[in-house]
Amino acid sequence: FGLGAFIFDQVQTAFINPDGVKPTEGSGHSREERYFDDPGVLDRTKQCFLLLGATYAVIQVLGVFFLVDPQNDPPDETVQLTSVTPKYSSASLSESDTFLSPESEGSEAELIVPNSTEDSDNDEASEPVNFMPKELFRLKNFYLIWIMFLLSSQGVIMVATLYKAYGFEFIKDDQFLAATGAIASISNASGRILWSYLADKFSFRLTVLVMLNIMAALLLSFGS
Repeated sequence: FGLGAFIFDQVQTAFINPDGVKPTEGSGHSREERYFDDPGVLDRTKQCFLLLGATYAVIQVLGVFFLVDPQNDPPDETVQLTSVTPKYSSASLSESDTFLSPESEGSEAELIVPNSTEDSDNDEASEPVNFMPKELFRLKNFYLIWIMFLLSSQGVIMVATLYKAYGFEFIKDDQFLAATGAIASISNASGRILWSYLADKFSFRLTVLVMLNIMAALLLSFGS
């Protein structure tokens, strides 16, 4: 997700503006704005919406046939392991620490997990909690997360939809701007992997705070 513009930015521009028609300047108070008024470009823009809608519908339908439930079957081959006594006390180990080592055939597998009341409490605290839709509306965090995504998505959508209109103030090459959007989609896709990794490694709150501050700084750098 996010990498589709790498292909469709080029396809849309090649279909709508194959001759590289340059936008024209506005008049009056909007003279600094540049838009297309070529009849051919305008007609192909309307056709492009229908073609894209049909293309996305076909891709979605084909994708449905590839949806399968994950397989939870145990593996056919198993490795027989036996426990090894660790040289650490259970107090210095975390819940995920286990000690295993292969030994001779016929030995049984045994996991050594430190036993402590703190670990058992963490087990209960780490259990996933599911909420019904009505229960979500009673949670403060639900509204905080919803508002956070609502506000942060405004900057993302603004850049994605207006980067050409803004770019035409400095660059008149439609194909160049389309290539710029296509390359930016690579950052869009790879950024999802990077930020999710950082959220898992550190914390969701810290990662989102850093990400949104970077986005705000970049948006403020736009000239008026």
